[in-house]
Parts: sequence; structure tokens; C-alpha cells
Amino acid sequence: MSKLKLGLVGENISKSPSPLIHNYIYKNYDIDASYNLYEIKREEFDKKINDIINQNYGLNITMPYKENVIKFLRGLSDKVEKIKAVNTIKENIGYNTDYLAFKNILSNYEIKNALVLGAGGAARAAIHAIIELNVENLYIFNRTQERALNIIRELNKISNINVKLIKDISSVKSDLIVNTVPIDLNLNTTKIYIDLVYLRKPKEIAPIIIDGYNFLIEQALLSDEIWFNIKFDEEVKKDLRKLIGKNF
Repeated sequence: MSKLKLGLVGENISKSPSPLIHNYIYKNYDIDASYNLYEIKREEFDKKINDIINQNYGLNITMPYKENVIKFLRGLSDKVEKIKAVNTIKENIGYNTDYLAFKNILSNYEIKNALVLGAGGAARAAIHAIIELNVENLYIFNRTQERALNIIRELNKISNINVKLIKDISSVKSDLIVNTVPIDLNLNTTKIYIDLVYLRKPKEIAPIIIDGYNFLIEQALLSDEIWFNIKFDEEVKKDLRKLIGKNF
């Protein structure tokens, strides 16, 4: 049997630690597989993605294709039908381990007011995990307001939670901030801060801070669980964090 091929599809991903994470797992769990990067320009995505899906046992999808890829898939998990964003593919079926990672991380905390920065695929995953916590208020900030308004319209059909589009983030007091945008913003202090952009150091605005590398490890292992039906313990996460620290 030939080595299984897996990989990450995205734009500007040459510095991604994903191959380091997954290939470490495959080596240490005796999985005959390799994980590679598939960098595609936006204007070439529609032409190339079908071949990449067909040539790989599994894929991760990152910015800016988590929503666009859906139309090329044979099916979606039940949750992805609502989230409308995919970051993991197996056998031409779309899943979302960003959502699962947010659920795992946030399940230990009581959150009443949450602020999500961004309205792309990662933000969608965060928002759907947050509304399951039965928060009182969910605030969304995005430079392109129409994208955020589309999410709010979708949420109003499935949830009674108070969801608001905001223009001034300094006016919001929250227990949780999830930052999915690459631009630098002035943020209020909060209790929990999750910054998904792993190439920057998170702002020191909360007693509990989860940076992009820790989140990436969480969702990466959840992807490998889907592909290979393996459960990972906390020690693996610690080992991967040390590995990333040595290489990035």
C-alpha cells in the first residue's frame, strides 16, 4: 500500500507549522502518511482544487478557502451545514475541527458576553461554538459589515441569543474575545483571549490567553482523529508545543 497523502490548502501558507505537527504524529504513531502544503492563488482555486481533493486521503483548508471549498465537496457533516465553513476533508466530506477545537477549549469556562473579530470561516466556527454556550450577548466586528450581517441573519433563524454587529470595539465589555483577523486592533481587557493569528504574539489583555499555535495544535489533532480514528492525550499537545517552539 502506498503512503497516504494529506495536506493543507491555502494562500500564503509557506510558514505554516502544519506539516511539522502532522508529520510528527505520523512518525510517532506509525502511520504511513505524509503531510504537505498546497499553496493556491485565488484565481487558480476553482481550477485546481478538485484534483488536489482527489489526490489526497485528507486535507485541511485554511484562509481564504474555508467557505469556497464547500461547492466542490460530495457532502458535509451536520454541523458544517450550519457553520457554512470547512477546514477538514475526508473522502470528499467536509468537517470543521475549528468548531470542535473551540468547543473543547471553551467548555471549561462560563461566558456571558463574547466578542468575535472577523466574519470568515474561522469566525463562523467560533460563533457556532459560542452560541452553544448559551451566552447572553454575542458581538461581531468586521470591516466588511455585510459579511457579518449575513452571519447574524443566519443565527437569528437558529438561535435566540442576542447577536449584534458593532462598529466600535472599544464600547464592548466581554468575558471572551476571539480574534481571527490579521490587522492590529486596540482591544479592551477581557477574561479569555483567543488569537488565531499564530505569527504574532497575542496582546496581554486577559488572564487566560490561547495563542494561535495552541489553537492550531488543538484543531490539527482533531483532524487526525477524523482521518485515522486516534485519540490524543494532553502530553502529545505539550510535546507538539515544544516542537513548534524549537522550530518557529
